[in-house]
Amino acid sequence: MDSTPPKRHKPLGKPFANAEALTDDDDDVDKEDRISDLPDSILSHILSKLPTKTAITTTVLSTKWKHLFASIPNLEIDIDDAISNPHHNPNFVTFMHHLLTVTLRDEPFIRKFRLHCHHDYGNSHIDAWVSAVLEHKVSALGLFFHVKDTGVSVESLFQCETLVHLFWSQQFYANVPDTVCLPNLKILHLANVKFPDFESFNLVIPGCPMLEELSLDNCEFEETAILFICSPSLKFLILNDCNHDDFHQVVIDTPKLEILIYDDAVVMSYLEMNLNSLFGAHIDVGPSDYQVEKADDEDFLQHQQSVGELVAACCNVVFLYLSNITVTAIYCSSYALPTFRNLTKLKLGDLSTRGWKFLPHLLESAPNLEVLIFYEGFMEHKGCFKKFESSMPNCVPTCLSLRLRSIYFEEFNGEQDELELVSYFLETAEVLREMEFSFCSSLPIEKQYSTWSKLESFEGCSKSKNCKIHFANELVMLQTFSEWMKSMK
Repeated sequence: MDSTPPKRHKPLGKPFANAEALTDDDDDVDKEDRISDLPDSILSHILSKLPTKTAITTTVLSTKWKHLFASIPNLEIDIDDAISNPHHNPNFVTFMHHLLTVTLRDEPFIRKFRLHCHHDYGNSHIDAWVSAVLEHKVSALGLFFHVKDTGVSVESLFQCETLVHLFWSQQFYANVPDTVCLPNLKILHLANVKFPDFESFNLVIPGCPMLEELSLDNCEFEETAILFICSPSLKFLILNDCNHDDFHQVVIDTPKLEILIYDDAVVMSYLEMNLNSLFGAHIDVGPSDYQVEKADDEDFLQHQQSVGELVAACCNVVFLYLSNITVTAIYCSSYALPTFRNLTKLKLGDLSTRGWKFLPHLLESAPNLEVLIFYEGFMEHKGCFKKFESSMPNCVPTCLSLRLRSIYFEEFNGEQDELELVSYFLETAEVLREMEFSFCSSLPIEKQYSTWSKLESFEGCSKSKNCKIHFANELVMLQTFSEWMKSMK
């Protein structure tokens, strides 16, 4: 019995190819269409599980099927021109026009519409498609244009009262009207979108009074000296690679913000930073190569000072990630960090020599720290532990005496300075419960084995009698050691 389901994006000759699989009597196949006799609610549910273009082809089967696609409850449409058209196909324009003006003509609501275009069909066609979709009171809209200078520019995109989620990616300018009205928008993700002047982007956020999540990824803000991100409702913010030397100052006034992910070149100054409700922050911010090359000594110091100001504004966080470039910038600026009284989990990038020197100050600034993670290991080793020791105050940081319970060393290389740092933590962290290691993937197996043997012997040296030393994927690691030792015989 052949029960092979219909292939994706292939026109169906009748409702579900191989319908004979549903009956034992081949003679009845031509006499009775049992699929079409199913209730419309069941047929609509089946269609909702098919790819959009496959589901649409069923509209040509009969009058009964013609309106089923448009009657799918909570209609979700997902179109990617690259799936069926790896090369430019002019028929795609005809397909989109028929879908939006004929098939969906009488459908008042589209719950979700997502469009990926890998070819240039002309921006006038794209504008017409998006305008038609917006007329269907769409709730979630995803627009992804992968060709440079191709995208949507209709002003109605910024005046859709039903939009709740908007995901928009294009290497093309946004056409922002004087009045932005997105009263129900809660999630806004923009990638590669260009804003031509100071006013355009600064009109967007005030027009989204319900906005809770904002992501700006590689967006361009031309002729913009100050970037304003001011929202009384925003809870989640991502800033990624948006400072293309177009702006020099940033204002972030977000009193309800809970999560900040900031991965970008630093700006000259942060005029205002209202982050009082911040719970977690991921900060990978520092001077760019361009800033290092072009700035004079005074401007370069100001850039590093701004990094310190940014991190200091996150002083209420419970979780904090700092990259090496961020730690280095703060160290070089001699910026005095505030006390992070709520901080219980600190994750650090691959520390350089300056990172080793600054580590004692970080520990001092976090008296309630419980979890410390060396996320990317150490960029430099030789002589670094002595630099760490020379920066350590006479007394042990409070977090080591009273709070620190877990330390994770990732990308561990087993260098002497790393082992000395491990020994220091074991000797000073009085309530430490666990220390876990994962080795650098490029570390030779013999070096992994010798390092594992040394670390195993450290467990009895802990000042905390309850501390256990663990290794990530320990069973796999031990099996690898066993096989390696056998091969050496």
